[in-house]
Amino acid sequence: MTQYTTTSGGKAVKFWGRSLKFMLGMYDTGVGTLYDLRHVINHEPPNRTRRNYHRTHVALIHEMAIVDGDPIFWQT
Repeated sequence: MTQYTTTSGGKAVKFWGRSLKFMLGMYDTGVGTLYDLRHVINHEPPNRTRRNYHRTHVALIHEMAIVDGDPIFWQT
């Protein structure tokens, strides 16, 4: 079993944050969000979310902006 230390946990959080910031724009259509990245990975038509699910995405990104402080979350 893997044990996570403060150091490895900190590295994981940094990696997660960089990954999220890098990939966030791939889910943004400018007028909504996408459920997945099938349009990037499988070159299929985008799988758009419904309005209520999009609102959930916006709320989560807003919380990330508060916690992380990176302007990228306010720009999305």
